[in-house]
Amino acid sequence: MGLTMSTSSKLRLLDEAGEMLEDNIARSLRKNPLVKITGDNLDIYVRTGHHSLDRHNKDLHMFASNIIFSRIAQLGSFSTSFTMPSLGTLSPEKFFPNGHHRDTLTNTYCVLLGRILAEFKDFSWLQKVLPAHIYHPYQAEMRQKSEVFQLPIILKNEAKHEDCIDILDQYQQVLGDVYMKAFVTAGFTDS
Repeated sequence: MGLTMSTSSKLRLLDEAGEMLEDNIARSLRKNPLVKITGDNLDIYVRTGHHSLDRHNKDLHMFASNIIFSRIAQLGSFSTSFTMPSLGTLSPEKFFPNGHHRDTLTNTYCVLLGRILAEFKDFSWLQKVLPAHIYHPYQAEMRQKSEVFQLPIILKNEAKHEDCIDILDQYQQVLGDVYMKAFVTAGFTDS
């Protein structure tokens, strides 16, 4: 036994799901407006059971995207002021790790090298002594679950220049809509 829905019901359901998605993104944007977008091509090959002049295999090119909220970068968590150092007083040593930074880098390299060596049978004992995670100052933030939302699939081929422009236009439209919903319609018009 199966259930079927009318076309209008399916479209209404998709519209409601899209509205819920925008609401959830807007709610998350109010907490943390720093996001990144990832995307990749989504290629689907559809084979036809019976070939004819008007029915043949199709190669569909689409683009799927996600919006990911930053776990570490929060507004106000980092200084945005910058002072330009004098190029005359700038020495090359400033670009090399020293002290605590050098020790941290050395320890990290040791763990990474140990993981590579542990893949060999004679060094498999290293797996028992190597830490599961390399210590860093953002461990608590990185333990948190990432907030990821699927953006609408775009019926464009990223391999074509004009489609890439359309994908970026779509990003601009979607981000503009959710930022407006998050800040302007919610009364946050001062930023």
